[in-house]
Amino acid sequence: MKKIAIVLLTLLACSCNEDGSPINSFLNTDKLESQLYEIDLQRDTVLLTKGGARINIAKGAIVAGNRTTVQLEVKEAYTMEDMVRGGLLTQSGDRILSSGGMIYLNVADGEVKAPLGVSMPSGNLEKDMQLFKGETQKDGTIDWQDPQPMQPNKTLASIAQGKKIFQTNCASCHNPLKDATGPALAFAPQRLGKEWMDHWIHNSAEMIASGDPYANCIYNRWGKTAMTAFPSLTRAELDMLYSYLIQESKHLNPADYPDAKAEFDSCNAYMQAKAELERRREGARADNGPEVKQDMRFDTNAVPVATTDIAETVTIPAVAKVSPKADLSTYYDFTVNSFGWYNVDAFISAVKENVASTVKAVLSGAYTGPVNIFLVIPDVRLLAEGGLLSGESKAYGFYEENGSIRLPQGKEAYIICFTEDSKGVYYGMSRFVTTTKNEITLNIERITKEEMNRRIAALSFKDLSFEANDARHADEIRQIDVRLNNVESLKPKGYNCDCLPAGYKGQDTAVSILE
Repeated sequence: MKKIAIVLLTLLACSCNEDGSPINSFLNTDKLESQLYEIDLQRDTVLLTKGGARINIAKGAIVAGNRTTVQLEVKEAYTMEDMVRGGLLTQSGDRILSSGGMIYLNVADGEVKAPLGVSMPSGNLEKDMQLFKGETQKDGTIDWQDPQPMQPNKTLASIAQGKKIFQTNCASCHNPLKDATGPALAFAPQRLGKEWMDHWIHNSAEMIASGDPYANCIYNRWGKTAMTAFPSLTRAELDMLYSYLIQESKHLNPADYPDAKAEFDSCNAYMQAKAELERRREGARADNGPEVKQDMRFDTNAVPVATTDIAETVTIPAVAKVSPKADLSTYYDFTVNSFGWYNVDAFISAVKENVASTVKAVLSGAYTGPVNIFLVIPDVRLLAEGGLLSGESKAYGFYEENGSIRLPQGKEAYIICFTEDSKGVYYGMSRFVTTTKNEITLNIERITKEEMNRRIAALSFKDLSFEANDARHADEIRQIDVRLNNVESLKPKGYNCDCLPAGYKGQDTAVSILE
């Protein structure tokens, strides 16, 4: 029996016991799968093995007496796992080798008269590799001997040409191994895909203008520096460039080169999910309507506050008035029901007994943001809604932006304010007696809607009530808020998603968290 062993070497390995002796016979080539192929010796044969090797057997290359067919046995070891399982040491005498893969060919009762062409898949092809022949030793191990120059390799030639293309067109701004004017290109073809890279290299400006999200992300992150276009690079030249970059990447640890595209995809998923949840939330809020709903009815039994003559002689100067808070309801509806209460304009313009005054209500306590705030003077049936004073962030007035308002003097008055969040309502109330200068501090605290309603009811206003109730879509919005909190887990840690275009809402990513 004659055996043929054809080998290309690449992965560094030495499988030995602690004393340096070879691993026992449990790890040997018998552990590798034998592939058996029937070969017709009277015709040219091209054989593709299970491991991806291509074997060219010319007519007459194998002779087996008068037989016209032979059985070819093939064993393959391309990974470190295969080599260890087969006990295949990457060693030539006392020299350690770096293996690109091993293949074993055996023809029973046959003789090779002409070279067989063998092309093997390799994860680590190097230009200095040689062809070794495996010699079986007495202990069953294989020693790799008789190194011969390899035939010119098309892949190596493509890599070399790709390096030239890189140096000519890309090296002024890029380095495969580290950031320069532009990002390092290690692992770029594998991570970005050839189709995307083709378009980017040929015309990056067009991709940016079209709104391609990752193109815009790169453009923004790298200082909006335009990349030179290379529209003349052919398909073959681009493939050679990619082969060079892939080869350079094989020597690197991927963990040392963060995958910006994967991080971007996480940003994309995060922003898409967040935008969709926010859209649903805003739709529910819009359907809830205003945060405060007022029902103010005219009192037919009330005594008019002004005669026709007074109304004709009163001139109301143009003043800058406060703007009440005008929000949509999120979790709660606040209703204000009043009967026979006259608005501030009629009160100020027509009642001579009221004098120029100021009212300034300042918030303190657990909440000092925008609130719904009201001035109530029961004796004169006044209900006035307030807004922030000019230049203030937590001080409110009830008519002019400087706090001016005409008020009856010595009257019992109240300022009541409230707003909402997902955990309840914020509420504050202060009682005072009107003077020409009224500065009131309201202590705001978060309470339940039930407690707010109880406190308001205890004031016993005639013909006036405030009430807090769950908004129409309160439960749905609360559930969305939980999902919005959960969706933050999609945002990659230590990566800033702000490189995306303004208003970007995510693209083409199915997010199960929305279900």
